[in-house]
Amino acid sequence: MEYPHERYLLYLLSQQPEAEWEVQEQCSDLSLLPPSQGYTRKLLKQLGDEPANWQPKWTRGNVEFRRWLRDRGLETLWRGGQAVQDAMKLCLLEAMREDAESLFLLHGNDAETVREMLVLKYPERTVPSEEALQVFYDTFWAVAEMPHRALWNFLEMRDHSDKIQAAAEGDKSALYGVLGIVEKVSTTEALDNIIALMNHQMVQARRSVKAIAGNQLVGLAAIGRLGVEAIDRREEINQLTDDGEDDLKKAANQFRLGRIRQRRPILSLDELQALESMDDEDRQAASAIEVAPNPAEEEMNNVREFRGK
Repeated sequence: MEYPHERYLLYLLSQQPEAEWEVQEQCSDLSLLPPSQGYTRKLLKQLGDEPANWQPKWTRGNVEFRRWLRDRGLETLWRGGQAVQDAMKLCLLEAMREDAESLFLLHGNDAETVREMLVLKYPERTVPSEEALQVFYDTFWAVAEMPHRALWNFLEMRDHSDKIQAAAEGDKSALYGVLGIVEKVSTTEALDNIIALMNHQMVQARRSVKAIAGNQLVGLAAIGRLGVEAIDRREEINQLTDDGEDDLKKAANQFRLGRIRQRRPILSLDELQALESMDDEDRQAASAIEVAPNPAEEEMNNVREFRGK
């Protein structure tokens, strides 16, 4: 696979164009890189002989032709529909298309995530649906299906921006920065980044053989204070997490202990013989063993009674 829009090329060839220039023209209309003559011949061979009942339009009743299209992954394009139309429309929206391409290049075949990111930048009503984005990926930008070398060869043939470059290199932070999208990070991840930055700068300064200027010392001091605050904050978060886990364990243990206390003790052989020698009233009194109440279970019963009201 040398072109990410190979499925679209197969679709065009399956329509039996009269000349190769028609394929190139339709590619140009959607700002797609036209295939070379050699690759077109390769695709025609891959497409194979068309069935005898080929027809220029998709119909539900032409079962054999539909099966032929489905086996080559082309039935969706032949059938058309809103998702296909929106996918083709996206090809004409230069800015959003480039953003979608870079996000697909970074996240792979994940239309849901790509749409979530696009909605952060564009009005939601203007962003294609998840289904349309999936059609766009499968038809025009199936970069995850391409070998690594073929992908880079394609990018070299096509002019690409800093967005595509950052996505191809897997630099998520750089890509989101270029796109103007706020990257979602957890609190601990952000604190770890600050601590790592402080450590990196301190190590670089310690290894430097040159005297550190005054303004550099001020900057290092500021980074150091920020790093120390981040360390303290991370310790607080870890402590809160540990305390929360400990409280859950204590509550569970308390409940188990209460259940154990409620269990009736196992009588010995002598006690059983003594019970047999008693009359009915004495036996009932002796078997009524006092059970320690379980606070956890009492609380659960109170909750059930409250909900019942």
